[in-house]
Amino acid sequence: MNKANRKELSDILAIIQDQCSALCGIAEEEEEKFDNMPEGLQEGGIGQAIEEARDMLNDHAAEIANGACELEALL
Repeated sequence: MNKANRKELSDILAIIQDQCSALCGIAEEEEEKFDNMPEGLQEGGIGQAIEEARDMLNDHAAEIANGACELEALL
C-alpha cells in the first residue's frame, strides 16, 4: 500500500473510531435512562425496548471496533 492510501485509510479509521465512540455514548445514555426508570417500567415493554436498543448499540460498536482493528493491521 502506498503512502497516500495509508494516509486515507488512517483518516477513515479515525472517523470509524469516532463514530464507534458515538455509538457507545448513545448506549450509555440508554443505560442511564433504563437505570433511572422505576422498576415496574424497567420490566415492561418500554424498559425492554431500551435494553434491546442498548444491547444492539453495544454489539454493533464492538463489531465496528473489531473491523477497525483488522483494517489498522494494514497500516
